[in-house]
Amino acid sequence: MAKAEGGVGAGARKTLNDTQLYRAALEGDWRFAANTQRNIINRAITNQGETALHIAAMAGHEKVVQELLRRLNEEDLEHVNLKGSNALCYAAISGNLKVVKQMLEAGSKRLPNPGSGVKPLMMAASLEHHEIVRYLFDKTYVHDWTQDQQADLFTTCISIGVYDVALTMLDRNPKLATSQDKYAETALLVLSRMPPPTLASESQPGLFKRLVDASFHRIFPGKGSKLNCSRKPNQSPARELLQKLCRYALESDEESQIPSIEEAAKLLFQAAEVGNVDFLIYLIRHNPDLLWVKDNQGGSVFHVAVKNRHEAIFSLWFQLGAIKDLIAKRVIEGENNLLHLAAKLAPQNKLSTVSGAAFQMHRELLWFKAVEKIVPNSYRDMKNSDGYTPRALFMETHKCLRQEGERWMKETAKASLLVATLLAIVLFSVHFSVPGRFDYSGQPVLQNQNLSGVFLMSDAIGLVASSTSMLMFLSILTSRYAEIDFLVSVPFKLMIGFTSLFISVSAMVVAFSASFLSKYVL
Repeated sequence: MAKAEGGVGAGARKTLNDTQLYRAALEGDWRFAANTQRNIINRAITNQGETALHIAAMAGHEKVVQELLRRLNEEDLEHVNLKGSNALCYAAISGNLKVVKQMLEAGSKRLPNPGSGVKPLMMAASLEHHEIVRYLFDKTYVHDWTQDQQADLFTTCISIGVYDVALTMLDRNPKLATSQDKYAETALLVLSRMPPPTLASESQPGLFKRLVDASFHRIFPGKGSKLNCSRKPNQSPARELLQKLCRYALESDEESQIPSIEEAAKLLFQAAEVGNVDFLIYLIRHNPDLLWVKDNQGGSVFHVAVKNRHEAIFSLWFQLGAIKDLIAKRVIEGENNLLHLAAKLAPQNKLSTVSGAAFQMHRELLWFKAVEKIVPNSYRDMKNSDGYTPRALFMETHKCLRQEGERWMKETAKASLLVATLLAIVLFSVHFSVPGRFDYSGQPVLQNQNLSGVFLMSDAIGLVASSTSMLMFLSILTSRYAEIDFLVSVPFKLMIGFTSLFISVSAMVVAFSASFLSKYVL
């Protein structure tokens, strides 16, 4: 009986020690780890086979990891759990680069290069820890991996935007350009879904530029982006990667490695969907026949660009010569032409790039007017299968946006009108309070002629500007708010009102400064 009790007690103590060590590693209690016996800290303490080093590395506790590394040997560091992951994999999961560096400095070269199981580099890439990927890549023997493993890492690096690592891998192994990963996707397919590599997002023109463009009924310059793929100085890794992928994949000597027209069309429309104009230019440059391919609705790449509001892609239209007239006549599913697509409401991610519903409506009108100029005249009144002309479809799909724009403009105009009115009252009243004093006969005695002149001039300018601002905001409140008013009239009035209000506030500050200096300083 005593022996049985002793056995139970030993098992209980072991479980208690494992639990305490687990909590210490998880909570960062390095003192407990430092006082724990070595034969305990190097053994598995969980059902999945993790040691205390696994837990501390995953939690990102640098002090605990440092203390454990001091007491463990290289064999202990290479211990893997039941899934084949060593402690470095768990450090990669944490995203703590300092912990990763600590383990590599204390461990052997086999730590980032396990013979089997999970690769720490692949783990870091799958969790999008960019800095750890770059650091581990220099320590990992990627060339010893199988082609499938390299393809998985290659496409993963592209998808998370670590283009410099992907470019280095491609230079070392050009076959990666046509290799498929575990999802049967090539690098070109993954890259086609990425946003434009040179820009994080498409920059939007300012209000003044858009108003000037609207005055001339256009939003695009006469010349679009050149179909030029020559490398530029200080070229980004993303653009260089795109060049080399196209060269290796599209100009391969092996015909079986070259994508078919169907595969190339899939790449083309995916790039057009996200606005990846650089990728699209390279594809068309290598295969001009792609201009004629159709998507599942019968549209061209420019139909997709208009639908998704990608200015950079649509600007290529002006480089097509006579081809653009044939593409403009293409009618897609639902009897919709190019102008019908421009009449539909833009995707929400495109609308959100412009602040204010009124300016969103303004931008939509600019798009509609720009596309209207390039379609044949007969297409402007063509009805689709639902019986809508492009203009009628625009009014229907933008009804809510127009109402929201009207509400936004009125609220903005009311608030600004109140400020302009207060400024006008203040500036009008102080105009008769010239800084200085009066003599015994009641005549003003100016203390400083120059400052008094500045005061009077700035006060007069501010009064005129605030009055102009009031008139503009009153005009906005009384506008009819038809769709066409959002193109030039309402935004132009708002711009004049804000500009006048800014001038009025600035003039008031100058007048106050002149009065203060004249009375209390000079």
